[in-house]
Amino acid sequence: IGVIIYECKRTPNVPTLHIHQTQAAKQSRHADFALLVTTGQRKGFNGLATMDGVVIVSPLGVIPLVGLLRQHLIEMAKANISKVRRVAVAQQLMNYITSPLFKNPIEEVIHTSEELQKMIKQEAKDHWRIWERRWDHYQRIRWDSAQIQQNLQRVLLGKSQIWDCP
Repeated sequence: IGVIIYECKRTPNVPTLHIHQTQAAKQSRHADFALLVTTGQRKGFNGLATMDGVVIVSPLGVIPLVGLLRQHLIEMAKANISKVRRVAVAQQLMNYITSPLFKNPIEEVIHTSEELQKMIKQEAKDHWRIWERRWDHYQRIRWDSAQIQQNLQRVLLGKSQIWDCP
């Protein structure tokens, strides 16, 4: 039905070289869309942008974006749109993707997902801290139980008790 090119980069920034690489892959494969999925940052980039016909998107925004692009390709195939017309319709979709009507909700999804990731990391740290405290309590219970057992044995043998602390 159509071709979507994905170029995935885990870098601190978004070099123009990656955009050109993605654009070249789109052209060489005659793709309908090209996505540069990146963890990088760039001035003015809040998780979704287009440059030179390439959609630049944060990993947290790629799923909803791809859903839209795939559905768009399916609808164009169902409508039996010519190859020439497909290019024009794809450009209209690119204009929509970069408009506030689409861009703002996608960026909100990205920011909310980032916040959820931070929350789950904090939750895991909190759980670990609680588990460590619980482990320490169990170790104290084991120690105290052993001391009680030793003292009972000493009493039974007529010896004095030991009052050790861990």
